[in-house]
Amino acid sequence: MKSGIFAILRCFFPLEFAKPVACFFIKRTSSMTAIKHFAVMLCVFLLALATTQVTVASQDNKLTIGVVVPAPPKFVYKVWQPVADYLKATTGLDAEIKVIKGFDRIKHAVVNNEIDIFYADAYIFYLLSQQNLIEPVAQVENLRGNIMTRSAVFVHKSSGVKTLQDLKAKKVAFVNPTSLGGYVAPRALFHRNGINTNKDVEAVFTKNLASSLHKTLLQDVAAGSMCSLKFKLMSRKIEVGDLQTIALSDEYPENLIAAPRGIDQAKLQKVAEAFRSLDTNQQGQQVLKGMAPMKIKRFVAYDPMVLEVIRKLTVDAEI
Repeated sequence: MKSGIFAILRCFFPLEFAKPVACFFIKRTSSMTAIKHFAVMLCVFLLALATTQVTVASQDNKLTIGVVVPAPPKFVYKVWQPVADYLKATTGLDAEIKVIKGFDRIKHAVVNNEIDIFYADAYIFYLLSQQNLIEPVAQVENLRGNIMTRSAVFVHKSSGVKTLQDLKAKKVAFVNPTSLGGYVAPRALFHRNGINTNKDVEAVFTKNLASSLHKTLLQDVAAGSMCSLKFKLMSRKIEVGDLQTIALSDEYPENLIAAPRGIDQAKLQKVAEAFRSLDTNQQGQQVLKGMAPMKIKRFVAYDPMVLEVIRKLTVDAEI
């Protein structure tokens, strides 16, 4: 009996484990009872092992993509679901989109391994990079064929505001504090022109681009700010003929794709190559066409210089 149980255990465990376990069953129980106990425990163990292997395999095949943008979730899914479908078809990974709002939530998702990669504002990328929590995957080349862009400060034509100096003691709409184009770059512009956004103007955070446009159109604020290319794209949906640009910021990098540190490198390389090759095939080009509302032309290899560009902007902005 002992030899029979021992032989079965040796199929699954090393010798030093199999022998004492077989002895344990034989010494404590009768032969038939030992067989029953052993059979039950073996079945439970094998079931748990199979479940674990299936779960691990499922997790290894899953790709959760976080998307962090100041846009309605419905719009985000419309733009990004075709990307998930493309990645599933080309990499075999079970890709899904997860809309994430705000810096604290994306940091939590990164730290707790709730996502495999994410698409976000370059300033969020910068902040998480400073904490050594992420690594780059790819970056956006915009519809103008550039990885850099500028922000516009715009006002209502009837406001009487002609220069940044005219905005002192007035309300200025920014998107949110972690937006490079909707806050950091415009703030740097104001500060370089001697206007402290903490003291000399009243900063209003609208949390989305459309609100910044509407508040400026209604003259609830004296000025708004956002990426100049995004301003142009949104003018196709919102009538902005009554607005005019009075200043442009220095250049800053477009959004990036990044991944939490520690992600499987083989999986990451596969995903990075899939993103960077979107424009090389018909299916990928169709996906990119649907991403135009986010001013995305294609994804290119990461350029390390973006961190220095952002660092300089934060210095100018006195952040």
